[in-house]
Amino acid sequence: MEQPNCLPWVAQVVLECSFHKSSSGPKESVLEILGIISFFRVYFWSISVIILVLRIIATFIREPTIKVSPGSKSFRSVRAGLDKKARFTVKNKTTKGKQPLNIGQISILSRVFAIIAESDGCSNTSLGPGGSCRFEIQYRPILQGTDITTIEIPSNDPDSPLTIISVSGEGI
Repeated sequence: MEQPNCLPWVAQVVLECSFHKSSSGPKESVLEILGIISFFRVYFWSISVIILVLRIIATFIREPTIKVSPGSKSFRSVRAGLDKKARFTVKNKTTKGKQPLNIGQISILSRVFAIIAESDGCSNTSLGPGGSCRFEIQYRPILQGTDITTIEIPSNDPDSPLTIISVSGEGI
């Protein structure tokens, strides 16, 4: 028997998918399409079943990801009236993405801890992929005892729109 030399129809399928960032790296999914194509022959109908399996592999453009080091700070023992400083680094961990990490105004609510304005290279800035900046804080205890607060760093990281860093010190 003679085989047909053309398909009776041609189809185009557009598939749109959206994924949420849960981890980095390539993601893989399998899509199975079952199609039935009929070929007309002179004396009878012949039905052919075609199963088409497509493997879709996508590498996602990562969104900006904030990383602050150190992740917390303990000043330990500092004499009342004296001060100690600590430096923090903020980094856009994304190296292959295209979006910058936009950092808002860094804040700390405390009478004894303060961001040193002259060394704040991070507040209200943008960091490209792999970029980093630094800021310093100062601890100046007024009285003896333990002091605890947090540093708040707002950003456009969708997983951590507000990064909170614990800070403590012991006034002696």
